[in-house]
Amino acid sequence: MNIGDQLRSARLAKNLTIEQLSKLSRVSVKNITSFEDNDFSIDARVFVVANLNALSKILEIDLLEEIPSSQSAIAPDTINFLERDGFSLQRRNYTPIVMAIGLVLLFSFILYGLFTRGTQTSEPLPDISITSSPSSSATSNITGGVSVLLSAESRSWVSVKNSSNQIIFERIMETGEQLTFNDTLSLVVTVGNAAGINITVNDENVGYLGGIGQVVTQIFTSPDGGQ
Repeated sequence: MNIGDQLRSARLAKNLTIEQLSKLSRVSVKNITSFEDNDFSIDARVFVVANLNALSKILEIDLLEEIPSSQSAIAPDTINFLERDGFSLQRRNYTPIVMAIGLVLLFSFILYGLFTRGTQTSEPLPDISITSSPSSSATSNITGGVSVLLSAESRSWVSVKNSSNQIIFERIMETGEQLTFNDTLSLVVTVGNAAGINITVNDENVGYLGGIGQVVTQIFTSPDGGQ
């Protein structure tokens, strides 16, 4: 039994007219009529398979299974179009397309990583607006430079610059952490949470630079100017 006869028999077995089958499958009456007459010479080359697949689902038969052994029933031009485009009459293989897209995305990601790595010059700084506060009497009378001990009593971002205006420390200090910094002339300390860092300068406890959440910058200098 050819495809056309099998299609007509399955339609009649379900008591469907061509018009009713057309509404259920969304395949045109013209195409169903052509298929039942074993005429597969419709213009769109992939519509043959798509339409037969839609009809197979409604009629609960596998019309596509008959295509490989009944290619003579399909117009030669239609078969050539399908085979030339690598279109499987039973199932299309999308694996090569998916793999190609994946490789393009992977290559793009690698290029982006190399570009951003090459242009990055330093670690991004915390998004904190630095403000200065008036200098207080934090200078110790001890000679021999300046030594600043920072004791974190709560989590706070801290930045320390030396007398050459170079950043020698910049990160978040965790609760309980203690760090000491020394310079012959001066140290500039910026605290993101002024009430979270207890400061000792040359063994003299200065205390806190400000209140909770206040950003304060303080300069600590050597009393003898480094002499």
